[in-house]
Amino acid sequence: MSGIDFSERVALVTGGAGGIGSAVARVLRACGTQVALTDVDAASLESAAAELGGGTRVFAADISSEANCERIVGDMVSSLGSLDILVNCAALPGNHAGALAISVEDWQRTLDVNLRGTILMSRFAGRWMVERQRGAIINVSAISAQRSFAGDAAYTASKAGIEMVTKTLACQWGAHGVRVNCVSPGSVDAGMGKLDEAPADSPIADAESFLKGVPLRRAASADEVAWPIAFLASDLASYVNGAVLVVDGGFLAC
Repeated sequence: MSGIDFSERVALVTGGAGGIGSAVARVLRACGTQVALTDVDAASLESAAAELGGGTRVFAADISSEANCERIVGDMVSSLGSLDILVNCAALPGNHAGALAISVEDWQRTLDVNLRGTILMSRFAGRWMVERQRGAIINVSAISAQRSFAGDAAYTASKAGIEMVTKTLACQWGAHGVRVNCVSPGSVDAGMGKLDEAPADSPIADAESFLKGVPLRRAASADEVAWPIAFLASDLASYVNGAVLVVDGGFLAC
C-alpha cells in the first residue's frame, strides 16, 4: 500500500536496537527489504532482531571504531551478497551540562559516535555502492542541527556535522548512482526521545510547554520518522539527493 517495493534490496540500519532505528527496520522489512542491524546494545539488538524474524543478521559493535565499521560492512556483504541501503540512526543523546561543565571526554564521545560513526559507516558502505553504481544512504540528524538548544553543544555540533556530511557525500557520489540524504526529526516519543523519560535539564523536560511550539501539538511516533526514511531510500525519491527532510510537525517553521 505504501508504493515502496524493496523486495530485491538489502539494508543495514545502525542503532537498530530501539527507537527510530528499530522502527526503520520494521518499515523496511514491511516493504520487503532484507534487513541487518547493528548496535552497541547486544541484548536489545537480539530482541529487535527476534521481532523482525526471518534470520535477521545482527552486528553488536561500537561504530565509532573504524575496524568495526569495516568488519560490519564486509561481513554483511559476504553473508547477504549486497548492501543497497544504509540508514545511520546510531547516536548518543545530548549532554545538557553546558559547554563549561561538559568534560572533554564526554564531548569527544558524542562526536565519535554520532558524527564519526556516521562518516565511517557511510565511507565503507559507499565504497561498495560506488563500485556498483547504485545505493542509497540516509542519515539521521535532528532539528538541533538548525536551532541550537542551550547546554547541548556536543550533540548539536554532531548533528550539524551530519547534515553537512550528507550534502558533501551527495555531491561526491551522485555521479556514481549513490544518493545521500538526511532526515531531521523534531521531538520523537521513542527511544532516547521519550517525553516521560527526559532529563530535568533537557529542552523537552517540560513536554507540555515544548509541544505548544509544535503546530501539530504532539511528538512524532518512531514510525512517522521511519516512513520518510523509507521514502528517501526508495525509487520514489530517485531524483532526491543531498536533501535534509525536516520531520518536526512544523516546529522550525514557527
